[in-house]
Amino acid sequence: SDPKSHEAGIQVRSVGTTYLAGDMEGREFASIFQRAGMPVETVDIDTLLQQLYRKVGLNCVANSLAAVTGLNMRELAQNGPLENAVNSIWHEAAEVLDLERDPEVCREWLVAGGDHLPSSARAVENGGVNDFPFLNGAIVKRGLRQGLQVRRNRLVCNLASNRMMLSPN
Repeated sequence: SDPKSHEAGIQVRSVGTTYLAGDMEGREFASIFQRAGMPVETVDIDTLLQQLYRKVGLNCVANSLAAVTGLNMRELAQNGPLENAVNSIWHEAAEVLDLERDPEVCREWLVAGGDHLPSSARAVENGGVNDFPFLNGAIVKRGLRQGLQVRRNRLVCNLASNRMMLSPN
């Protein structure tokens, strides 16, 4: 479906801010949360889609690498041996989604996530359902349609989906 045709209520959560469609209902909803001291920003649909794509790309890194290493978000950002993996997974997703490719964007987001273990990593640990086919798998499919190499996203998707744990060192 065309993402621009969605109704009000589309929102994207990032570390620190929630983005809502800037229509009347979105602005009313945002004002309630802003009065409560919660950071909410209403934006136009193109900005909202850009934030959504950014969140998907960032989650491709955090969820898959946390699932295969058991590390939380800050540990992923600060683990020297994983630097290349973080950068390359982010770069592939950013290229596919037409986002800024600067790996520092991803690293700063991971650090801001602190001790949080992403939900997909918890699902792998607990034997539950995970969203790797939805996240990294979608990057792989879209990237291949665009003629792009998406080897690292394919690799972590397969590892995480098959619940294969790696040592981060």
